[in-house]
Amino acid sequence: MMFLPEDLKAALTASEAIVVFGPRTGARTGSMAIPVPLPPAIPGLDVTVTRAESLRPDMPEPLDGGGALVGYREDLEGRAEARLRTERGAPVMVSNGRLNYLGAWLDQPGFKRLFAELGVAAGLDLLDLPEGVRVRETGAERFWFNTDTQAHEVAGRRLNAVSVLREPR
Repeated sequence: MMFLPEDLKAALTASEAIVVFGPRTGARTGSMAIPVPLPPAIPGLDVTVTRAESLRPDMPEPLDGGGALVGYREDLEGRAEARLRTERGAPVMVSNGRLNYLGAWLDQPGFKRLFAELGVAAGLDLLDLPEGVRVRETGAERFWFNTDTQAHEVAGRRLNAVSVLREPR
């Protein structure tokens, strides 16, 4: 959120949830001015965006460990721990406990890796679904949707092309 109201910022930082503040969070005031102190100004997370830049579409910047920055990046300074870096060592996501600031837009492999790590840290049961496959649960049932034109094997189930599988929970 480019403009992050103080009451929302306070609620998020007081929450017990793992919170990820995305690129440009707090980059403007309610009147679209650049705030002082510089963004993101998140209590309990020592990070400041010192520079921002757009990246050419044909020039992704590789992440250390896989994935890449695409489209937009920020230079981050501060004492918060770098959880994600570029191959050159520049911090991309910094953290303090459950508070995280992501200072770039990532490609699909980068986002997938990042949110898988955060999901595991949050204690979630994760399921890597192929493109076109979704699962929804109700109190008593689970529904598997395959909107792809190809069949898929997922979690021990065969999902035919363009199909729905209903099962009890």
